[in-house]
Amino acid sequence: MAFDLGGVLYDVDSDRYFDLAARTFGVSRQDIGRATFDADCWQLAECGQLDGAGFLEAVLTRLGVAPGASAAAELRRCWNAMLCLRPGARELLARLTRPAVAWSNTDPVHGAAIAAVLTPDLDWNHSTLSCSIGAEKPQPHFFQQALARLASAPERVCFVDDRPENVAAAAALGIDAYVCSSLAAVRTGLGARGLLAS
Repeated sequence: MAFDLGGVLYDVDSDRYFDLAARTFGVSRQDIGRATFDADCWQLAECGQLDGAGFLEAVLTRLGVAPGASAAAELRRCWNAMLCLRPGARELLARLTRPAVAWSNTDPVHGAAIAAVLTPDLDWNHSTLSCSIGAEKPQPHFFQQALARLASAPERVCFVDDRPENVAAAAALGIDAYVCSSLAAVRTGLGARGLLAS
């Protein structure tokens, strides 16, 4: 059982990041957006070209804030504020009849924050995050690496994602994949496949 994180188990609201970071660092929301996204800091981190500390330092530098442990901790707090575990997600994971992993395009800061919340609900030793393998969904290489980590045949894996292009790429490799963007849809799909205990 493999889950995407954002849009499936988590809500992601970048406005919370923009607002909190702007207040914390005394800059505009536009400055935060430019420093994080226009400068490709986030993309480089999501692809594994920047580690968590490097990502935070790069954003702080672009904001004109002197990098350091305190500033990095504040930016990490702001960055992680955009993540909100969906109500009922942990209960859903507890009802699974198979072990579950994460297959997600994410950066190392978000990856660590989510792992801290969803351990032991998800098996992080066998999960695949884009930042750890240098490949993103929907690239076939992402799914090939993810299957190798599970040591599983594609047809034995059920994968849930909110993006049709990711589901199509997984299905092309023989993975039982389906699209959903609500926890209710996740529950319905898993129930139909007999993957939830009653």
